[in-house]
Amino acid sequence: MKKEEKNAEFKRQIAEVMQINSLNINSFRSIAYMAERAVISMLREWARREHKNFEEDYRNPRGGYWDGYAPNGIGSFEGKTVFEIKVFRNERQLLGTWERWKYVLQKAIADEVKNLCFIVLCEVSADMRERFLNRVRDENVNVVLWDIDDFGEAMDAASVHYVGDLSDNFSKYWSGKIAESVAEPHQEEEKRSRMLARLGEEYRKDRLVLFVRADASKDAGVVGWDELISELSVTYIDRELKKSHISVEETEKKEILSELNARGKGRLLLQARLLRHALDKDFSAEIKQILYRKKSGNSELLKQIVRLCTPERGKFGIRAIVDYNFDDLIETALEKGNVRCRPVYRAGITPETAELGIYHVHGFLPRKEELYPDLEKSLLIFSEESYHRLLSEPYHWANLCQLNFLNNNTCLFVGLSMTDTNLRRLLEAAWQNSDSPDECRHYAILKKETAENGSRAKRSFARAYRTLQEESYAEFGIDVLWVDDYSEIPALLRQIKDGK
Repeated sequence: MKKEEKNAEFKRQIAEVMQINSLNINSFRSIAYMAERAVISMLREWARREHKNFEEDYRNPRGGYWDGYAPNGIGSFEGKTVFEIKVFRNERQLLGTWERWKYVLQKAIADEVKNLCFIVLCEVSADMRERFLNRVRDENVNVVLWDIDDFGEAMDAASVHYVGDLSDNFSKYWSGKIAESVAEPHQEEEKRSRMLARLGEEYRKDRLVLFVRADASKDAGVVGWDELISELSVTYIDRELKKSHISVEETEKKEILSELNARGKGRLLLQARLLRHALDKDFSAEIKQILYRKKSGNSELLKQIVRLCTPERGKFGIRAIVDYNFDDLIETALEKGNVRCRPVYRAGITPETAELGIYHVHGFLPRKEELYPDLEKSLLIFSEESYHRLLSEPYHWANLCQLNFLNNNTCLFVGLSMTDTNLRRLLEAAWQNSDSPDECRHYAILKKETAENGSRAKRSFARAYRTLQEESYAEFGIDVLWVDDYSEIPALLRQIKDGK
């Protein structure tokens, strides 16, 4: 076999999995992991042949982390050598992730590393290589960049060849994740602390956008979607029964509501479509009556949202709020807190520089409609038909503004279940444009579905199940902050604001 053909199979497999559709895996993180594990196995074999020490996924006592670590060097690298492996779709992503490379270089200097080898599994042109190395040059560290061809040549020179199927690494990945979650439960708290610290950094850099929905705001009297449909159903049927001189007692209404809410969203979707037509012109008015019937406006969550939105000197604070609720509860709270804001509920509304935009992407039903011109142009996303309309219009203002925030900011989802089809579609589109698709840049606060109590087996199952959920959300670029109850959210927002 000719020299240039020895690792041709490895390069072919890398090219194949980069097509994504060649495997039944929709996650670039999974693909990146498979390729990274293959590179690690070849580096490990190289060290074994030279009788050198090599550690993968190395963590030093100071908390530094390296994909590969050769304490006594390897090949032509003399002295402490570390490897950082990245999988990119194209070379442009090298410069797009400059802040990460700068951090890696600073980490290498702190660890007194002699050689820092970046292995990038795509082809890199001479011009891009020079631009990249000029940015990460340092007199204390020998910085080397290997693209996929350089890596293949290095392995050929060391007589190391890849044997196997990259897709085999995927099952190993899942097994390792499950085992890690069961064996090291303390890592959950450490990961939570790291995420809150990163969110605090993004907040102080004016890059944080809040996505808010009713689920986390029940203490303020916010009515959830299921509850809203149930109450509308009871309201409509009660009105029709009165025409036949049949009166339903309040206690009976509460019993009926409880039963309807227990049936879940699936059965209520069709009712939402029918209710819109049945109530006709009274539809918006009935929704408003239910929306504002229970509202107290007093909520610890709202207080912390207002604190986050209150800018420090020379700062913006929160960049924007995407509000999935119909009500004006957030606007009212912000006005009481002397935070200037502007509701955005249709195309053509642009907040001024000093105003915080509140984007009502599912519609807006404020208490004082006369203050908001062209409110009738707002698309109220209530039933399947309106939701399908939003899905079918990729250039609808509500889709474009969300996509803009997902592409250019760090987003924190509060009170959303993350099962919304349109939102997941937008997250997928943002991921396609990401400079670093194997890393999560957005965060969701979610309530644990399985309680971590009872026997050791039940606790282990709960942790393993959350690990599966975390990996599923990571495929959309989302890290999860778990809470046992939504009442914990205000404390998390306080930590982000205060940085501790």
